[in-house]
Amino acid sequence: MSPLSVYKLQESNVKFDSVDQLLDAMSPEIRNLTKISYKDFLTDAKFSKKFITELVQSIALVNYGQDVSIPAFVGCVSFAGAGEHLWAIKGGNKLLPKLLVKNSEANLLLNTTVNSVTYLGPNLFELSITDTTGQTSTKRYNSVIIATPLTENQIQFVNFSTDLNVNFPKRVYHRTVSTLVAGHLNKKYKGRDVLSDNESNFFTSIGRVYPVDDSTDEKIPVYKVFSRTPLSTEQLDLIFGDIQVVRVKDWYAYPHYDSVSKPLPPFILHPGVYHLNAIEWAASAIEMSLIGGKNAALLVYNQLGGKTSDVYTTKTFTIKPIIDEL
Repeated sequence: MSPLSVYKLQESNVKFDSVDQLLDAMSPEIRNLTKISYKDFLTDAKFSKKFITELVQSIALVNYGQDVSIPAFVGCVSFAGAGEHLWAIKGGNKLLPKLLVKNSEANLLLNTTVNSVTYLGPNLFELSITDTTGQTSTKRYNSVIIATPLTENQIQFVNFSTDLNVNFPKRVYHRTVSTLVAGHLNKKYKGRDVLSDNESNFFTSIGRVYPVDDSTDEKIPVYKVFSRTPLSTEQLDLIFGDIQVVRVKDWYAYPHYDSVSKPLPPFILHPGVYHLNAIEWAASAIEMSLIGGKNAALLVYNQLGGKTSDVYTTKTFTIKPIIDEL
């Protein structure tokens, strides 16, 4: 089996109840990479200490804000993001979820808070929601997919026989601040992208941002700076000599991978309740989320009477393509 085999399995309606099952289907070696640190994995593979601390660690800091103590599988995913064969969507990567929602013909309740999920019986759940006007209402569903981190989540689970958060004790997400700056770099940083291999630095990377069509004729260049906390005016002035526009996105972007000993969580929290984000604890990336999303869809499909399998079959499950619109 190769890592890419998971796509063929999912096209054949193969579902997975847990992250471990999914990784095993991709390759048992991949699951083993979640049980060893990135540093130990590279050291065992005879990579030099300098290569690990100066190059590999800087890439891990850029992509996950964490050093090489992260699990090896997470580290390998971060290193893949440093390659030259990377893709972006013209018009912004935001078009991917927007068109997925559009083509699914889902009833999207944007900016609506889910307060609680109440179990009413087999295949029946009631959600309490609050909209942008502050109005609270309830809606009933046959299945629930949780597509948000379950760490110290505000969603209450009511009338379930077990605590649905039991699989996520003391799991936290890592804070990442992305600062977009239209301006010119100071001489110290000019003419190059900067990666930091030192966790004590106030930033982890400085990189030029280009349009998808690779246009380089902007009057004012745009840079993206990653950091763990918001940058002060003084810190920005250390990097830039001329600042025209600043935009900041401060969020908890991915799990904090503080241990290789924690078991990976399940996708099924309760019959009929599924957790897409469980896959992030193996590695966080849009490609991983898409695999987790397809698996959640297959679990629901199976719950509602569709034919799925735990082994490879030739039956396919099609989803309306959106590639032409992208």
